[in-house]
Amino acid sequence: HIDTVPEGSLDLWSRPPFSATVEGNKIYGRGSADNGEGVVSSLLILKNLEKERMKYNIGLAFAADEETGSSYGIAQLLDKRIFKHDDLIVVPDSGTEEGNIIEIAEKSILWLKFIVSGKQGHASRPDIAVNATKLGMMFILDLEKKLYEKFNASDSTFEYPLSTFSITKHEMNVDNINTIPGKDAFYLDSRILPQYDIDSVMDFIAELSMSFSQANGVKIQTETIQKEQAPPSTKTNAEVYTLLSKVVNGVLHKEAQPVGIGGGTCAAFFRRKGINAVVWGISVEDTYHKPDEYVVLDYV
Repeated sequence: HIDTVPEGSLDLWSRPPFSATVEGNKIYGRGSADNGEGVVSSLLILKNLEKERMKYNIGLAFAADEETGSSYGIAQLLDKRIFKHDDLIVVPDSGTEEGNIIEIAEKSILWLKFIVSGKQGHASRPDIAVNATKLGMMFILDLEKKLYEKFNASDSTFEYPLSTFSITKHEMNVDNINTIPGKDAFYLDSRILPQYDIDSVMDFIAELSMSFSQANGVKIQTETIQKEQAPPSTKTNAEVYTLLSKVVNGVLHKEAQPVGIGGGTCAAFFRRKGINAVVWGISVEDTYHKPDEYVVLDYV
């Protein structure tokens, strides 16, 4: 995919995020690894194969909007039916430095926004105000704890075997220090093991929201930003997996290992359409979405 996440706080970067900084065998910059490395590597592979007699036709699809749901990216291309069910789909959007990991499954994704409405007031009179920020913090921390307790299954297929419920973005409320906020908004990013139905998670959240609201005198609204139930995984006997694993074994001299990941990629959209897809690459994945993101040129 050709889009990137925002740079985040510039104070955390030691180099400019949108100017490619070359140091030694590394290029620093937002999107260098996720997913510039995959894009450039794919083009270089295609160029090197230009004069080869190939058994298969090869095509590249460059999609945007991957970081924000893919509605305007790979989902659009799939709706146009430019791919066939027997196509061999490799998405270069995840990997390790060893190159032996082949991603075959992803977790469900659920992004929720919570809006807590209380009663704004002067900071010196908390007795007649209802502090939306304070109660929102109490609510989201309690919700996070109970979600981990309720949906606690483990699946060793995944590199992180548990469902995750991460408190992430927080919107600005009041401009000044001496006002108790009457409204607060924040977000939860959930990556849920495929064995759980997303609707059951949402029902559980709705019950806790209602209970907390009634007990604390606030109103909690929930907005769904993204909701994607995980499709069935790509089987290890699928042609695309067996061929790629042979290449990993023959070229890298390593045994391929099938794994699931918590991050979302374009592969899930293919699987949802019944098209087998795998995700593979050689990359320093630990730099994705972080300050001072970089790519190692040896892996391109």
